[in-house]
Amino acid sequence: MFIECHSKKDENMTPSTMEAANYMAQMQEKSEKLPEGSQDLPAENDILSQVVGKDKYGRVRMYGLGVSQFDVWGQIPSRKQSHKIAMEWKENCEQMEERFNNRINELKSMFL
Repeated sequence: MFIECHSKKDENMTPSTMEAANYMAQMQEKSEKLPEGSQDLPAENDILSQVVGKDKYGRVRMYGLGVSQFDVWGQIPSRKQSHKIAMEWKENCEQMEERFNNRINELKSMFL
């Protein structure tokens, strides 16, 4: 989409500015490094964001006016929320591991 929007409308799709040409070259270089068969889908850290920079607050590139990051990516947890979620997952994993080990010990005692 970036290439379409920042190119002259000729058959060669010539970049409209030197800055656009530089961005296109960097995006081409990064897209060539992707594993074979994979695609660079729109995301917060896609190739466009890596080359041009992160979106400013309240704005998402290439989506037009009125579209916010929340509309596209959904709610992004804060650092505190992310830490809390990670700690909950860690606690759940520890509980599951304990139950698993208890069950293994029960089964071992049946056969010994």
